[in-house]
Amino acid sequence: MNNRYVRYSDNIRFVLSQHFCKYKWLYIIFSAIALLGLIFGLITGFNHAQDVNVYDIPDNLLQKFLKQNISIFGLVICNILLFYVLAIFIFLINFKKFMAFLPLLIIFYKGFILGATAAILICLFDVGGFVNVFIVYLPCGLINFFAVISWSVVCVFHNWQYGKFSGCIINVNFLCLQRGLIICLSCLIFLSAILECILLPIFVSAIIWN
Repeated sequence: MNNRYVRYSDNIRFVLSQHFCKYKWLYIIFSAIALLGLIFGLITGFNHAQDVNVYDIPDNLLQKFLKQNISIFGLVICNILLFYVLAIFIFLINFKKFMAFLPLLIIFYKGFILGATAAILICLFDVGGFVNVFIVYLPCGLINFFAVISWSVVCVFHNWQYGKFSGCIINVNFLCLQRGLIICLSCLIFLSAILECILLPIFVSAIIWN
């Protein structure tokens, strides 16, 4: 049983390493789209800095938390569930070629929301907002970003190659890649959730709510 588990783990590591090396150009493209969205979000947020308040924060879950309409545990659980819902949605839409551009739009939009929220937090809370953004909000947001980008790359390429539209059978390596990647990404998402759960209440209560 242990030998079987070791072989399976080694196979997952091998497939994942091959995937990252072979499709690094897709990661570069998706990361560039995410960076573009982030920059546009920052510019938009800072341009509207004079007339914003907590109700203008684009991140709805964070907005509810700052208004104390949701607990930190509710915020964390909603963020985790949102990732899995988004992962299922991205997986399903890539069975059709004409919908392959949607993950790019999703990543750009997430980058825009991340950037605009960061800018508004800084504008609203000055030094407190700046500290919160760079120690809590952006790091957790970037971890989530990497998870969404990684899953999107897998779905965009492999669902095209082995999906229903081509009539091909999904191969073993693809299934191994999906399982390995979703395990790794789940660990990252839970790590981000733990960091957010520990750090966000500390900085918000000490710097923003006061």
